[in-house]
Amino acid sequence: MALLAIACALGGSGCGLFRGAASSGGEELTIEYVPIAIAWVKKHVPATPYEIKQWSATPEGKAAMKAEIRHILVAIAEPRGPRDVTAAKKRAEVLIGRLTKGEDPKGLAREASDDEETRDKGGALGSDPETLADPVKTVAKQLGPGDLAGDPIRGPKGFHIVLRDTIDDEKIAKAYKKSRATTVARKLADEILARLQQADASASVDGIFKDSVAAVLGDGAAKDPKRHPAESIARDGAESADLPPDAREALAVFAQKAKPGEIVDSPLGTGPVLLVARAVKK
Repeated sequence: MALLAIACALGGSGCGLFRGAASSGGEELTIEYVPIAIAWVKKHVPATPYEIKQWSATPEGKAAMKAEIRHILVAIAEPRGPRDVTAAKKRAEVLIGRLTKGEDPKGLAREASDDEETRDKGGALGSDPETLADPVKTVAKQLGPGDLAGDPIRGPKGFHIVLRDTIDDEKIAKAYKKSRATTVARKLADEILARLQQADASASVDGIFKDSVAAVLGDGAAKDPKRHPAESIARDGAESADLPPDAREALAVFAQKAKPGEIVDSPLGTGPVLLVARAVKK
């Protein structure tokens, strides 16, 4: 798009792609469009306690909640014979028992862990198991917030006790809504498209937007003063619309080819803003 615009400025050919009159028989059109900001949708994603609980138990949910992974290492003493291995495992089992009874894992790691790199940080390993080495990585991927591996995990240096921190219900709900936001935004865009296709050209696009929001996100979202209203712009102004680059370019392509009454086939853009648009006579 940018290269063609430069070519036009220099008098090159192909400039009709950026001239509304040349692209659709001289008709002057207005492009009406609905911007659906995924960040705004995220705040209004419907979320029941049951849905959140089910999601939080999935691998996707566990990864999305970003709860801190911690470990306590119980090293196997030299010469690492069978008795040394047994002694280390029994010590690890005692520590697991203390955690099970509610002892603070950060304090226990500072007291008992043999891992000098993480001991002073309360055994903290970050929230992404993919950055960790096995066998801790494999175990951590299976743990949700507040989970503790029930058995000591044998590693090259000894036995690891692995757990994830708890996080409050509000943070879990926010993580759920964030994970669902793009899918719900596309569902909202599809609802708007369906309503536009059934409405006549005189129907208010913003009214359709508001009704669609109420249907998909609820009345509270529909009444939210921060909901971005539908907008309109002249055909030739679409390429300078105040939108993210991918959405703006897609809108400009639609605008230059559109005929009166035409509606986009599917939502425009890939995020952070999705668009639904139609062309109407001025």
